Amino acid sequence: MQTIPVFGCFFVMCVTPLGAADETDSDKLARKAYLTFCQAYNKNELDGVMKVMDVPWLELGKPVVKDRIELQKIWKKLLADRSVESLPWTKFKVEPMSVLREAAKGNKDFLTKLERLGLTKEDRAVVDGIMIFIVRVRKGEAKILGGYPLGLKIHGKIFP
Repeated sequence: MQTIPVFGCFFVMCVTPLGAADETDSDKLARKAYLTFCQAYNKNELDGVMKVMDVPWLELGKPVVKDRIELQKIWKKLLADRSVESLPWTKFKVEPMSVLREAAKGNKDFLTKLERLGLTKEDRAVVDGIMIFIVRVRKGEAKILGGYPLGLKIHGKIFP
């Protein structure tokens, strides 16, 4: 009789990790960086935004930004002219970078620039519904390196 409870406990201990949807450390770091960015964006705090941003900065249709001072100027203007009231305004997912590569598969210029970032399997894409943010994860720290617009989603339809 005692072997059944022991076997039951052993079975649960072995099966639980397989069924658990635990995030990896990279996922957690990317999620935290994105939420930190959202909080700073919502408060119009340039310093807070810059804490989770890094260069090189990559955005569709724009030159790669290699200087943090230039990136700060860009974000100062974006915060002054922002069109989105608050973030995240949709549910977001942390995904592998393959999601971004798939979304941008028709844009060779963007993909070429993306490859120059030297991203690894630890890096993540944060998909919030209208943007895919590029998040580099290194040595326990995550930094946002850019974004790829998916378009505006209204009632399930995406508009460019």
